[in-house]
Amino acid sequence: MTFAAWLMGAILCGVIDHIRQSSVFLSVYLPLAAVIVVITTREHRSRNYKFELMEPGVVRSPLGFEVRASNSRLEYSEGNHVVSWQTASPNASIGRFSLSGQGIGGWDAPFAAEPMDGKKKQEVAKAMTSALIYLQLTEEGKIRPK
Repeated sequence: MTFAAWLMGAILCGVIDHIRQSSVFLSVYLPLAAVIVVITTREHRSRNYKFELMEPGVVRSPLGFEVRASNSRLEYSEGNHVVSWQTASPNASIGRFSLSGQGIGGWDAPFAAEPMDGKKKQEVAKAMTSALIYLQLTEEGKIRPK
């Protein structure tokens, strides 16, 4: 459908140029149409998170959040607001966590009454996942923190 509309616009500009015996409309239309198609069809890219290793299991982002990870607990903190995850089975030697926007209930106490919208929950889950990947790559020696 988009291609057909683009093609019809090009044909119309070509006809107008032919009638006026010029090449203005078609030469302006084609680059303008290409720019419009690129802008409207591009996908929004997610953020590229950067981290600074504060100590083992703790990273800080220049975007203003900090992530703490251990075998039994994960914490995402933004200022004095915290979201935490506990392991699914407390007896296990390695914790299993469910990191997703739907798995986030909201901020921990004393800010539990403050609402957290779905977009923020998704952002927290993505930031947390990215931080955990960074921590794992650092521990494996694949990334050398500054």
